[in-house]
Amino acid sequence: MGISMDYQFSSHGATGVGGISSLAGRKASHAFRKFAFAEFDQQKSLLSGMKVACPSHIRVPPLNYPLDYGFGVHHLLEVEAWACVCWQNSRRRYRPRVKKIQVKSSDRRRSGYREVWSYSQRRNYIEIQASQAKLREDPIAKPSVHFIGIGGSGLSALALLALKQGWKVSGSDCTFNERLQLLKEAGASVYVGHAAEQLLDKSSSLPPDAVVVSSAIPTDNVEVEAAKVLGVPIYRRGDWIGRITDGYELLAIAGSHGKSSTTAMLATVLKNLGQDITAVVGADVPQFPDGANMICGHSRRFVLEADEYDGCFLNLAPSLAVVTTVDWEHVDIFPDEASVRKIFREFVQRMKPGGTLVLCGDSAGTKLLSTAFTSDEVGNNDAETTKSQYGRVSRKVVTYGLGNGNDWQAMLLTPNVQGGTSYVVVHSGRPMAMVSLQLPGTHYVLNSLAVIVVASLLATQDIESPSDEERFATMKKAAEAASGALGQFTGLRRRFEFVGKVKDCLIYDDYAHHPTEVRAVLQATRQRFDQQPIWVVFQPHTYSRLAKLLHDFAPAFSAADRVIVTEVYSAREDNTWNISGADLVEVITGPPAIFVPTLDEVVKRLAWELTVSEIVGSQGVILLTLGAGDITEVGYALLKEVSTYPVRQKADGTALISPSISLVTDNEVKP
Repeated sequence: MGISMDYQFSSHGATGVGGISSLAGRKASHAFRKFAFAEFDQQKSLLSGMKVACPSHIRVPPLNYPLDYGFGVHHLLEVEAWACVCWQNSRRRYRPRVKKIQVKSSDRRRSGYREVWSYSQRRNYIEIQASQAKLREDPIAKPSVHFIGIGGSGLSALALLALKQGWKVSGSDCTFNERLQLLKEAGASVYVGHAAEQLLDKSSSLPPDAVVVSSAIPTDNVEVEAAKVLGVPIYRRGDWIGRITDGYELLAIAGSHGKSSTTAMLATVLKNLGQDITAVVGADVPQFPDGANMICGHSRRFVLEADEYDGCFLNLAPSLAVVTTVDWEHVDIFPDEASVRKIFREFVQRMKPGGTLVLCGDSAGTKLLSTAFTSDEVGNNDAETTKSQYGRVSRKVVTYGLGNGNDWQAMLLTPNVQGGTSYVVVHSGRPMAMVSLQLPGTHYVLNSLAVIVVASLLATQDIESPSDEERFATMKKAAEAASGALGQFTGLRRRFEFVGKVKDCLIYDDYAHHPTEVRAVLQATRQRFDQQPIWVVFQPHTYSRLAKLLHDFAPAFSAADRVIVTEVYSAREDNTWNISGADLVEVITGPPAIFVPTLDEVVKRLAWELTVSEIVGSQGVILLTLGAGDITEVGYALLKEVSTYPVRQKADGTALISPSISLVTDNEVKP
């Protein structure tokens, strides 16, 4: 069966093959013939093979049938998509609005016609699909959303939240992981790999109502291009978060470091205090339902990890915001520290009028935000004594930290029997609560202190005209309740996470991939294990970060006793800097460091050292795997390797070196 260009259009029906009706007039016919096929032909590679929903009575022409309409030979692209558009025109009595393009160039005029016509077709295609959904057996059709990059820490939480809130969810990612498994079990349709047809619902062949794209997905992704062709609204992660948090009382936790832990702590505390919150965190939290990274509540309070990457948090309008640190991170998109500070200034200036900004006063970068935030409201009211929703008369900016001069201060820090840190919370010179954390490290002290500040401020929200003493008593009670909940907080996945024990080696895994984070986790490890030697296996994350922060990394490992550096985890980058993990080994100061390129080699070397050699002393060793890539697999692989590792012996009973593993020689170790 072929398709003819000689369609006869009328208000009653069509006489040409394919059955197109209600495209009245020669102008519409001319536009349809000249520009529709060219538009579809341009998108052939995207829609080829897609099964778009259309009525069964539509007669479909064959694929790739040549059509010569004056500009050269073109081919009809995906026939079912074509038939569906034709059908929607016939059902809706739609006449294309083709405006004459006032340009001299005939090519540009033809291109303009195509763009105007195709835009109208895409718009009406979406409208007809929406009307189709409403006419299905279920009169209340669920809205649908497709996530591209659904397995990442950012989108997986948003996808799971959408499922809990009644959306029909689908999504794709390049590899299968635990998050995809969790989403699949929760009811999402998940795909490994990207393909245009994955946008369409399996049962109805309808496109989604929205497509959400991860910041890590390139703009030329095949599913993104297909969504454009189908006219589906496309949201970047930041745009979608801004959309779904609109109307909530948003508590946003931002910062170059520590925002995931602080967000998880705050959500855990508020949940333990009986608040039915919604929360989204950028890491899995074992204490959340199903160990996931989100909580779906029913109140109007939303706790959110606000990410600065790609300007994601610039679509938010928080009522209260916490900024933990401002440091040069994400060097692939921020050329210097000044650009990082600039985007954080823009973030705090987007806060709602009367909101409260909670800053870590110990961070040089965050101190500059205080001026930016208050100066944004100069002329409207007194920045220091503004009536806000968090108390009758409260400061716009509240600071916390270890140093004197902060509004809230952590004092008398001491290690506790749980292996964490205990400290006293002081506000304006008055003790508020005693906190005993299970987790070690000064960074956890600061993060938990920020949570106590927020919980105390929220406690005064509903009190009208409190006296100073009443306000203080309310905040003290809230601080004590929050400190109790913080004592039960066990941490996040990949944040000083205990992996297991093999021989006399305790294995911990951490996401640290920035010099500041490496120093912090090593300080925490040394606090808990002050006698055992600390071995670090570090996988640099992205060439750009290693190249631009190379000399910042050099002293970051000073608290370790030994460092193994692997090859760089490239993520989405090419090595245009011509840099390697071996370059980091050359500049590390303090502990001996060696370069072992692959993770498999690292596992084999460590397995031999833990089972055959006498490198490990009687006090044992602490092994830290650090990085944001697949370095997390090393600990689990090491446990498996050692469990099956044969210890060969000589005739006299002494250990024999495995022929496949070589000893660490002197020239491999940096003195």
